[in-house]
Amino acid sequence: MIKAALAIGIVLLTILTACSSTPSAADPESTPPKAAVDLVKQAKDDLAQFKGVPTSSVRFESAREVQFTDSSLGCPEPGMSYLQVITPGWSIVLSVGADKYSYGAANGSVVRCDHPPVVIEGGGPTPPGGGPSLH
Repeated sequence: MIKAALAIGIVLLTILTACSSTPSAADPESTPPKAAVDLVKQAKDDLAQFKGVPTSSVRFESAREVQFTDSSLGCPEPGMSYLQVITPGWSIVLSVGADKYSYGAANGSVVRCDHPPVVIEGGGPTPPGGGPSLH
């Protein structure tokens, strides 16, 4: 009787361990924060159109709450002027295949960047190009 109970316990433990290590769609690492869901959807739609792929091919990588140094949402374009106002928003990273793409997002707007967005961290802005290589 003890051997049967031990065997059942081992089988249940094996099943639970296997299930807990399998990533799922509900994995918090693969799901945007609730406050950023609409902005991530807008960014995914934009990237799908930009790359000419279905939205289902665009993978969410990360979204973090940030403060942008101006109204460019961290993605200033040469020759453009922006309001110099600290703007709370989101730095979003998406991928298509092995290529990663960065977005700045706030107040219902998303902007695709050629570099990680310039944000305020530790009391000062991060310089363009100070993060991962993006396409």
